[in-house]
Amino acid sequence: MREDKVEIENSGFYRSTWLLLIIICWGTLLRLTEYLFNRSLWLDESMLAVNIVNKDFSQLLSPLDYGQGAPLGFLMLERLAVQVFGSSEYALRLFPLIFGIISLFLFYHLAKRTVTSNAVPIALGFFAISGPLIYYSSEVKQYSSDVAIAISLFSAAIYYESCKLTPWRVAGFGFLGAASIWFSHPSVFILGGIGMTLTSRCL
Repeated sequence: MREDKVEIENSGFYRSTWLLLIIICWGTLLRLTEYLFNRSLWLDESMLAVNIVNKDFSQLLSPLDYGQGAPLGFLMLERLAVQVFGSSEYALRLFPLIFGIISLFLFYHLAKRTVTSNAVPIALGFFAISGPLIYYSSEVKQYSSDVAIAISLFSAAIYYESCKLTPWRVAGFGFLGAASIWFSHPSVFILGGIGMTLTSRCL
């Protein structure tokens, strides 16, 4: 009887694992399809792209033309893509695509820590097929990196809340927070909220 129960539980585990893998693969395929469609740059994209293509790494440290703004880390990655792969739409949208795909895996790990096991495929499924998330994974803007970094920060906050804080862990979270600011402007507000929450729970 016990062996039958273990076999049923293992069977459910493998079915769940396959379902989650299928959802992640489907979300990745949707993002790749949008990327390969290679739509023309729209106005805001093109104005940022002109800065990335026409300026070198040092010039990107100065205020951008056409009223554009983006995190310096994101700009450096974009310039690197142009330097290596040329100035095509594919090159300019490469790193947003990578961040969009990484977000699927990051969200899966966040969902595992925040919702019940039965709800994880549902949450991940909605995330994978979200139209805006798919679209912005192929746009020459930092929005997909904003999503990836926001998920990373929330996951880190949950981890640090559930374990004993040590100097090394505090330093690790500090490093993550400092690095995130270079790639995502909204991370400043997320870090502020996380800091206030963690501080209030320690009081």
